[in-house]
Amino acid sequence: MTWQHLGAKTYKLVILWPEDLAQLFLSVRGCVNLERTEQANPCQTLSHLRGQLDVFFLKGRSAKTVESYSGAWKSWTKWCTQVNKNQLGQCRETLALYFIHLVQDNRCSVSKINNHFHGIQWGLVREGVSIAFMTDPWLRMIVEGCRRHTQHRVTKLNPLTALHLEKLIDKFIGKSCVLPDLRDVCFILLSFAGFLRFSEINNLIASDIEFHDNYFRLFIQGSKTDIYREGEWVVVAKTGRKTCPYDLLRKYVMESGIDLKSNEYVFRPVSWNRSKQCYFLRGSTLKFSYTRAREVFKSKLAAIGEDPSKFGLHSARSGGSSAAANFGVPDRLFKRHGRWKSETAKDGYIKDSLHDLLSVSKNLGI
Repeated sequence: MTWQHLGAKTYKLVILWPEDLAQLFLSVRGCVNLERTEQANPCQTLSHLRGQLDVFFLKGRSAKTVESYSGAWKSWTKWCTQVNKNQLGQCRETLALYFIHLVQDNRCSVSKINNHFHGIQWGLVREGVSIAFMTDPWLRMIVEGCRRHTQHRVTKLNPLTALHLEKLIDKFIGKSCVLPDLRDVCFILLSFAGFLRFSEINNLIASDIEFHDNYFRLFIQGSKTDIYREGEWVVVAKTGRKTCPYDLLRKYVMESGIDLKSNEYVFRPVSWNRSKQCYFLRGSTLKFSYTRAREVFKSKLAAIGEDPSKFGLHSARSGGSSAAANFGVPDRLFKRHGRWKSETAKDGYIKDSLHDLLSVSKNLGI
């Protein structure tokens, strides 16, 4: 008996049988139909899940890494089209020629070589192509040769010192200081005290700040060493000195009118209100651009008599870490405060004092 026949019989029962029994038959029919639908769902479910494979593949790397690798992959495919080569072809010679093509540009750097190598590798994996040929010793040697060809002498920028911060406070912070100067010096001092990268302090929002009696906490929502974006707290003490980051940050928050319960960015562009004759922070969703922050940073150092070409935004982070290292802060606390994952990364930020360097030869027993 087909379901059509059963349906017909069921409708007859509605007339002949009591209403509750007829309703029971209708319910049974609906359940059977639902069961048949559910039995057909696995294929539809698999199709739906298959459509999400690429979505989760892209989530395997951070958004910035995906953006960087995608750019490298597009550059590779564009070049292959121009030279009539298959970008999915597993040809070590074609790939070697591509890297030699890259280094013809004098602006090419080691980081660009590395980014394109890993970006192409990532793109091939995404397309389901074997990358075994990329481990070929000959190809690896060509890529290493390209790296060496692009290497330039690295001149590390000078770290900031506590003396620089004292000069900034003396020059720009006082009873009659204006909001732009207060913002800029607070930005620099906070970067120094918290070992903060530009991206970390620039993405700081008001609700990430917690003031306590003798310290304040900053919640760093994500950094390049925080691969799962779980966030981490940075604790900064109240020192009581004129360069105290606690006092300066509280002063900035009060004078700028920032609501610590809001999600507005802490460091934002400043404008002049003609009617009220005062400065104010612009829209809560705006924040510093890297270019503008660097300009402000260098102009402040130039104002205290320093050569701005010898400093960069990273000078604040390296300056704070160098000061902590030279004062003998334990490595475990040092690495946690700066959110470093390795000794190599941490050591790259530190500039040892002459006293510490001389202590090596003084303790050789000669």
